[in-house]
Amino acid sequence: MHAVPTKRRCAFLFKAILPAAAVMLVTAGCGDPEAEHEAVLHSEAAAPEEAEADADKTIVKQAADQQEFEASWDHFGLRGDSPSIQWEEASVLFLTSFGSSSCPPVIQDMMVDDQTLSFDYLAYDEECTTDLQANTIVLQVDHTKMEEVETVLFQGEETAVDEP
Repeated sequence: MHAVPTKRRCAFLFKAILPAAAVMLVTAGCGDPEAEHEAVLHSEAAAPEEAEADADKTIVKQAADQQEFEASWDHFGLRGDSPSIQWEEASVLFLTSFGSSSCPPVIQDMMVDDQTLSFDYLAYDEECTTDLQANTIVLQVDHTKMEEVETVLFQGEETAVDEP
């Protein structure tokens, strides 16, 4: 006899599969040669300690080399080992914001317009909880795009990039 998936199991599977699907969508590239160096590397319910004091503020941190990347990975409280990056072609951004734990931001596409990096997000069909949880997304962005970027528009908030 097979168990019928419960709402809780389905929600868990949805949350477990969604970030992987987002990585596939972002890295698909659509023929853009710069897109091969763009990806969502990691997404986790975590944040640096100082973020807890101001949950209304989005944190944007850029890493330009492996040492800075690993230090930021630890600072943001991310679990597991940090991946290797091809630093000649890419930069990395850490984005932390607060929102619903049941509907974390899932980036589907990123674009640069007038020195601002912005994103398209997955739209949730379900109702989101009203709790407030930190979520950090680690993005690999093409180096040439990051050279023009001064601000990041993330979930409606424009934030200056904290450069290395």
